[in-house]
Amino acid sequence: RAGAPDIKVIHIKGRGYEDPVSGDPMCFKSDVAKKVSSQGLPVQETLCKSKEPGDDGQYQVCSHFGSCPYQKQFHDTGPAIRIMAHAYLPLNRHEGHPKPDLVIVDERFQDTAVAVKHFQLGSIVRHRKATVQVNITRDPDDKLLSGSKMRGLSETVHNALASRSPIAQAITDAGYTSDEVKQAAITELMDMNDRPIDPSMSDDEQLNRLAVYRRNDTLSLNRMWRLIHEEMTQDNDSPAKGVRDDGVGNSIGNGQVYRVWLESRPDYIETDDGNWEETIRDDVYMSWRKTVRISDVPTLLIDADLDVGIAGKFIPELKTVDIPAPRNAHVVQIGDTSRSIRSLMSFYGASDAEVKRAANRLEDTRNMIRREAWKGRKVLVVAPKKIRMELTGEKPFSDNNKLPLSGSFERNDDVQIIHFNALRGIDRFKDFDTVVVICRNQPPVNAVESTARALWWN
Repeated sequence: RAGAPDIKVIHIKGRGYEDPVSGDPMCFKSDVAKKVSSQGLPVQETLCKSKEPGDDGQYQVCSHFGSCPYQKQFHDTGPAIRIMAHAYLPLNRHEGHPKPDLVIVDERFQDTAVAVKHFQLGSIVRHRKATVQVNITRDPDDKLLSGSKMRGLSETVHNALASRSPIAQAITDAGYTSDEVKQAAITELMDMNDRPIDPSMSDDEQLNRLAVYRRNDTLSLNRMWRLIHEEMTQDNDSPAKGVRDDGVGNSIGNGQVYRVWLESRPDYIETDDGNWEETIRDDVYMSWRKTVRISDVPTLLIDADLDVGIAGKFIPELKTVDIPAPRNAHVVQIGDTSRSIRSLMSFYGASDAEVKRAANRLEDTRNMIRREAWKGRKVLVVAPKKIRMELTGEKPFSDNNKLPLSGSFERNDDVQIIHFNALRGIDRFKDFDTVVVICRNQPPVNAVESTARALWWN
């Protein structure tokens, strides 16, 4: 900025970003956009502007397209520094966004570049049509499976998952080929081609059609078949261990598909008397790497704990330079207790004795914060949102469960409490004397395993 005071900086905000004054979102259909994105559909092409023109040569556009605050961000195509969230990395570049000369990625981006989805096991064999005679728009080389083959292949995969048997091996043993798995992926999209969503539709119609996709797990099933196909047809010299079809019926490997698996997790159902009963639910889980679309642009990653093995999965030929930084803090880590949320807040069904112990632990935590704040020291406390709200007495100030950036502890503005995931990129606490971190912001083991499957399946 000092060397180029006139340089332009454009902050690209997401569709759901709310104007701090008016409270209006950047996109007038941000609620619909969120649901479209959660299904894995491209929001720009689905809701904003069609990818291709119609027979009349005109593009289908949203009724708000001309006045949309989100779209106006891309009207200026001149040289500038454009700042945007990590979530944009796997997306196709907006047509109004010029190709950058340099990309700088601050902090780790991998969490937004790994996708994990799950759906009920029964969806694989549900909603099967007897014959496939629908005229749908697709690549001329794409073929659909007959109804009987679709049912048979679906039942094969369903049974392999249910018995936790190698999926690819079960497919080849049943006489199906990798080409038929690819055709199954195309066939799953019949719901979408029968009832496509286009930008010119009303919100209600778009939501109704999206509900059909979601109810039938259309996009999840399409993704499942695509992942299985990719693992069945990987190169023979690949270190991955899935079955590889050599084109003449032979296979190599142990038949495993690593990015599609069955997992049993606790679930809760409400009983007739209003109580909640714990049960076990079997869901099909999938994880995969998204494509980070900056591989042909000079890119600089800035991350204090960059893992070359992980980042290199997204950005090939990555070279690293270590920049030693002095440590200016004295860190004390308590190792004999993790001070989990359950230990401080108790849990449903806990005994009276455990509830009392949790209350005592929470009061011990309050006393520690008070001691650190003695003689006017400025203290920042970082904790899970639930514990933050208990310590500050805060309640979300709107229906979307938002809190201010931080809250005061016992009306002392020199002691601020912020929750995990709200602190990142914030510099306003750099002059505080002490930071107290309560609990550990770590993903559960099954989430780590899901990420590992996506990263190292091959």
